[in-house]
Amino acid sequence: MIHFASTADPEAYFDWELAVEQNFNSHLVPPEHRVRLATGEFTSFALFWWNDLCNAPNNANVIPLNLECFKTMNEISLCTSLLSISFVFKIANLKTW
Repeated sequence: MIHFASTADPEAYFDWELAVEQNFNSHLVPPEHRVRLATGEFTSFALFWWNDLCNAPNNANVIPLNLECFKTMNEISLCTSLLSISFVFKIANLKTW
């Protein structure tokens, strides 16, 4: 499996997602194990984000049980977070003339 540390580039997430899905399909990983295996490859920001999601109060029904729900949730939540972080860094690095 490929680790996903997360960057401010959502395209990196989509590349990781495609690689993971290809890995699952080629190894015939059962659907009920895919979310657990995929999130086991999170490191850095992605791991903190996932742990926060899993441990937040009232989030018991938010944790996805299949890969399609997992991908949709990540595309909305994680990529939005990454874009926000990227935007903040870009604003912080702006120089006034």
